[in-house]
Amino acid sequence: MNPSKPAGNFIGGGDEMLYRRFWILSLLSGVEEVGCSPIELKRFNILAYLANAVAKCYGVTPLDPTVLKENDGPLYPELLWEIDRLVGMGLVIVSDIVVDRSKAVRNVSYSISARGLNCESQCRALHREFSRIGDSLRSAAMAYSRNRLSLSIESLKSRDGNYADTTVANGEVVDFGDWVNTNATANSIDRLSKKIGQSLESDPSVSVNIYNRYLAAFSAEGGAE
Repeated sequence: MNPSKPAGNFIGGGDEMLYRRFWILSLLSGVEEVGCSPIELKRFNILAYLANAVAKCYGVTPLDPTVLKENDGPLYPELLWEIDRLVGMGLVIVSDIVVDRSKAVRNVSYSISARGLNCESQCRALHREFSRIGDSLRSAAMAYSRNRLSLSIESLKSRDGNYADTTVANGEVVDFGDWVNTNATANSIDRLSKKIGQSLESDPSVSVNIYNRYLAAFSAEGGAE
């Protein structure tokens, strides 16, 4: 992605690293925009998974079309490594840190800093593709954040097209675009769009929001963790 080279002056690294860091900042920017910062570690992993799963609906290449399926929910170790780098650069702020007796971090919350917002904005201004991708990721983050307190891991296990696949056990990889061509989550949103007469090409945000509310409704029906 050609525009990634000048943007590297802002957040460092090569093309892949840049895209990963810009992805994180865009998601946290969307969380911030709806007033839901900071976001807990577990919920950030859920957000990252959903952003990857619905990226196709926005015409965006997913950052990671696979995810490790754990009993505690989706897990993106490499993404968490990158977010720690952004913390060190002053672009992301950590809070609510919980450590166990061995000093291992059990939980932490993240929010984008003023410097991070400025960095994300400058990257978006460099090229139309950055702006388009940033808009899409912020839209996906806002859709999740509006329902984050109700959208639980059990919601994903029971209702999400990809994560609820019973043929994939805990500890295995959920693949929705790496080796396989099927993205059941994106396909569900596509069918929903057609049902309500909403074109994904023109505005996927409506259908993505409805899908997130559908997942969150699981808790309201007595299925919360």
